[in-house]
Amino acid sequence: MEDLLNQIANCIERGKSHLNSPFSLEIKGGFNLIHSNVRVKNKSKLIINNIVFITENIITTQLQNIKGSALFTCTLGKQYDVWGRSFNDQNDIFYRYFADAIGSKIVEAAVDWFEGQINIEAEILELKFTNRYSSGYCEWNVSDQYKLSPFFPDNFCGIEITDSARMTTIKFISGIIGLSENVKKKTDICNICSMVNFYIRLQEYV
Repeated sequence: MEDLLNQIANCIERGKSHLNSPFSLEIKGGFNLIHSNVRVKNKSKLIINNIVFITENIITTQLQNIKGSALFTCTLGKQYDVWGRSFNDQNDIFYRYFADAIGSKIVEAAVDWFEGQINIEAEILELKFTNRYSSGYCEWNVSDQYKLSPFFPDNFCGIEITDSARMTTIKFISGIIGLSENVKKKTDICNICSMVNFYIRLQEYV
């Protein structure tokens, strides 16, 4: 146990030294407000500007009353990826897991900020907003990620997504927030999800 605790302590110190570097994080992102041409079909599809997203029942139900949407994307940049991948080269599985975990928390926090900006814009337009949703969660297949590309400039923030939904950056989040006069953000959204081992749900027990 003592050896494991020493490993964790060393990992944290090593991680901190990298994260303090001005070249380690390049948080970039943005959002695009779509005011029309948004509709739900068959409780499983969301159509925006004639692009069909297979969002499945859980997400589509939450978005069924929207009249507009905010599409967002955010990345920690390639420098963070280089740092994280370096542990693979060194066969440092423990440190690689640490880099992945802390990167996830950082990019989620960054998206929290972008979500706040979207909420401000929505309030200016006298609209309410839903929770944010990303492909890969709530039965929305991650392969739909590349469909968001047309809503942003080419190579936006250095992010590229292939047709197989592989990203050129590791720490990357994209998704949608619904906008309308008749929607609301829910605090108990995880209760309707079937993913028992989802990390956000597991945090309730930590």
